[in-house]
Amino acid sequence: MERSAFTTFAPTHDSIKGIVKNGPELDILRTGTVLISVSVKGRPDHTIKLLNVSYCPNARDNLMSESQMDQKGMEITKRNGRITIKKPNGETIMEGQLQGNLYKINSIIAPHLGMMLPSQLTQSPILTSGMPNSDMLA
Repeated sequence: MERSAFTTFAPTHDSIKGIVKNGPELDILRTGTVLISVSVKGRPDHTIKLLNVSYCPNARDNLMSESQMDQKGMEITKRNGRITIKKPNGETIMEGQLQGNLYKINSIIAPHLGMMLPSQLTQSPILTSGMPNSDMLA
């Protein structure tokens, strides 16, 4: 995840285990907020705010914590190579597909205040230790 993806960015010193079994821990240098634009079939794209996102410059992938979503009451369904994430009221907020051993959410980093052109956006997996904002759950 690039530094430019963050809308807030505070220093921290911590570490987190990576997804590779027996792999090295990843240094967390900062935490902050990231906005992502999410595509869900049958509805307009929408923006989700991820809080407490860990900035790990040596991380190979950008991951979202499934356990944190579960603790917020979200329903996560994985079946036939697809993932669906729903708010407690049943509204689908994220979808994706299995690629290798990870589910890739249909999302891109949202532009900051119109500062980026659509051609500057890139498709990327979801974010390290990011937790969707509770406003999204309302």
